[in-house]
Amino acid sequence: MIGRTIDNSYYLSHMPVIENRIEKAGIRLAGVLNELLKNGMASSATTTRVVTSDKDYYATIPVIEISDAAKHTGESVTITAKAYSSRDMGSFILVNLGAAYPNQLLTIVLRGNSKDKGQEIDGKTVTVTGKVIDYKGKPEIEVNDPLQVQVK
Repeated sequence: MIGRTIDNSYYLSHMPVIENRIEKAGIRLAGVLNELLKNGMASSATTTRVVTSDKDYYATIPVIEISDAAKHTGESVTITAKAYSSRDMGSFILVNLGAAYPNQLLTIVLRGNSKDKGQEIDGKTVTVTGKVIDYKGKPEIEVNDPLQVQVK
């Protein structure tokens, strides 16, 4: 846009749209903050970006103990625990949290781009966010996005 300038009339005609968008963003932010802080400072929840095939949004996800994972089947949660072992199955990597297989308290399944996390995970503390499912009587979280897992 070399040689082009925005004159004052263009600026003035579009300011109401800009102000409206800023106001709406502020209202959305207030809603998120109210939800996060409704019970005081939220130490047992985290705001996480949730990406699905049809939407991308932020949600307040409860932080739970790994021993309670089975009680939260069907829910999205955040869990921090030690990774005891992992196994590369080719198209995915299984990681056992809380204890070694077959006594693990939670299994995370690393798929797609998140498989790269499997190389650095054994013996480390892992924080995983995702939906808990039941797989043969054991809780499991499937991870498709590397942002769902942090390795410490």
